[in-house]
Order: sequence, then C-alpha cells, then structure tokens
Amino acid sequence: MTMTWTFEGYWTVVLGAYRDPSDVVREFDLEADRRGLDEWLGQSEAVSASAGCIEIPGEWAAFHARALEMLIAAAESLDAKRERDEYAGRA
Repeated sequence: MTMTWTFEGYWTVVLGAYRDPSDVVREFDLEADRRGLDEWLGQSEAVSASAGCIEIPGEWAAFHARALEMLIAAAESLDAKRERDEYAGRA
C-alpha cells in the first residue's frame, strides 16, 4: 500500500504536529541562512524517514521547498523583531 502525502502530513512527520514555523525556528535556534536551513531540513527529513522505517517519498521534494520558504520567512521575521527590540533597548 502506498501512502499519498499532503503537505500537512509531511509537516507533522518532519517538524511536528500543530507547530508554527516560528516555533520551529525558536526551538532549534535556526537562523535565516538558506543553505543552513536547507541542510537542517534535509537532516530532519532523513531522521523522520528513518524513525518511521520509510524511504523519503518523492512528494517530499516539493514539500521541502515549501517548508524551507516558510522557515526562512519565520527566521527573517524573528531576526527583524530581535533587531527592533535591541534598537528599542538602546534608545
């Protein structure tokens, strides 16, 4: 039996259910570095697939790209907030 993957299913398996991208970025102290996030996400996929005793499904490639963009946006947003908070603290 083959499973049909959805983005939500991918996200739940790889990053956890009911998790906002900002929560993931904060929990793992991720930075808005595309290459670093891409590698980190790929490792998370490999660990998740291994834990579930499955091969990484082909559908995950498109889901990876979407999740990567969401994590980058969340990391950039958190970085901007930190910068604003630091600036406000200096004023």
